[in-house]
Amino acid sequence: LWTLIFRGVLLPIFDNVRYAGDESLLKEDNEWLVTTCLNALNNLVELFTFFFHRIDFLAEELLVLLASCALQENESLASIGCQCLLQFVVLNSNSWNEKMWTIICLTYDHCLTQNLCTELLSIEKNNPNQNNSDIFNNYDKFILKQQISNDESNNNNNNNDDESVNNNDISVSTDINNDVPKPEEEEAPGAENEENDESNDDEADNINNDSTVEEDNEEKVSEDDNNNNVNDDDKVKENDVNIDGSFKEPSVDNNNNDDTQKEPSNTEEEEEEEILDDIEAFKLKLRKSSPKRKRFDGTVLMGKSNVQYSLINSLKDIIINNYGHLTSEHMKILFHALETSYSFAFEANNNKKVWEVTGKSPIMSLIVRQENHSINVLLHILFKLYQENNVERQTLSESRLLYHCRTLITDYLQIENNKQHLPNPLYAKAKIPILIQVLNGFDKLNEQQFLKHLSDFYPLWSDLMLVESKDIRVKLKNLYTRIGYIHNFIQPSSQ
Repeated sequence: LWTLIFRGVLLPIFDNVRYAGDESLLKEDNEWLVTTCLNALNNLVELFTFFFHRIDFLAEELLVLLASCALQENESLASIGCQCLLQFVVLNSNSWNEKMWTIICLTYDHCLTQNLCTELLSIEKNNPNQNNSDIFNNYDKFILKQQISNDESNNNNNNNDDESVNNNDISVSTDINNDVPKPEEEEAPGAENEENDESNDDEADNINNDSTVEEDNEEKVSEDDNNNNVNDDDKVKENDVNIDGSFKEPSVDNNNNDDTQKEPSNTEEEEEEEILDDIEAFKLKLRKSSPKRKRFDGTVLMGKSNVQYSLINSLKDIIINNYGHLTSEHMKILFHALETSYSFAFEANNNKKVWEVTGKSPIMSLIVRQENHSINVLLHILFKLYQENNVERQTLSESRLLYHCRTLITDYLQIENNKQHLPNPLYAKAKIPILIQVLNGFDKLNEQQFLKHLSDFYPLWSDLMLVESKDIRVKLKNLYTRIGYIHNFIQPSSQ
């Protein structure tokens, strides 16, 4: 019954998002966005939370819907999706099991890696015969003309327009995806390989078949087996169907306090395989629900950058507030998401051609912000893990933390020595807060950890003493003072 209500009544409300093939449905001034979308999504999330233990099997479909909203080119809709996605995870944070936390982490990894402004790296390739700086600087004018033309054509479908925009004036290719490698091609750590055989993809599609077929089949099974006491809500769960379309052996739902015993044939290995199959099927749903990029628009790129910033903030809140619920495998997936976001921004910010093309547009300041915020959140979590009295957490974070700290210091030293080659002088100043975060993190390590890595980082700290930034030198003074205390070079009273 809940499946019929969810798929037949509630989901169709958001068909504009799920099947956003007509751009006219998602314009900024669309009344549906202002009056319906936010309230409807909020109410849907609250409904799910209220009836969680009865409709938890629908969580994956709701996550797919919210992720699809967050990845839309329309900034208003994407912001709504990002906000509701965070609300959905936070409100039910105490009810998620380990499998659902894996799916939630994969959802954020998908959103962060698919929301990158990869079009920036393909500007030169897509416009080899034009002055790229003029293209981007005047892009708002081109887009305005294009939108005016679309409005006139939509309002006068049966009339001949007297004015039109010459599409040949815009030579920027809109098929960006064909030229830019998709971030999802990089496998998320801790997850199985997303590339399955074509047969497995077809089998995973069977999970999305019409719910009425599932109900009929399950009712027949219950009639043939008098020993299986299955609840009506459990009959519609997609997890009751294997990837190959066959029905699973009845098992106990983790969310119910039944005393039903597991079938002897259900071994732990089989259960793990079922969970992995469910996760692979969910990742396939995410890929299929991702909207295709249709426009190459400076406004769209800035909107995507703002949404990316919100997604990173959401991820930080989820990690901090649910730190105890997240396992090492969950952390690896989230690290992959943050590192992918950082790597893209770093590449774009160190590309002179991208800075030249964007000109005075604010897009690059947003990309610099994305780089800093991605690595800031990553370092915050890594230092937190490494400072725990937990060997597993320390092992998980140590090598990754040291790599990023060493790379950040080395990169900043290169910038200091080659300022004349920087794409923008402001880029070097934006890196100073990150360097201070690294130095503060080392200063907070316990004595054993501090001494363990002192020999590796002492030469780098010595080089940093020569940089121009006074704030960095002040933090270095604290580190050298601590070294003096440890080796009895100085006494605390002499500071």
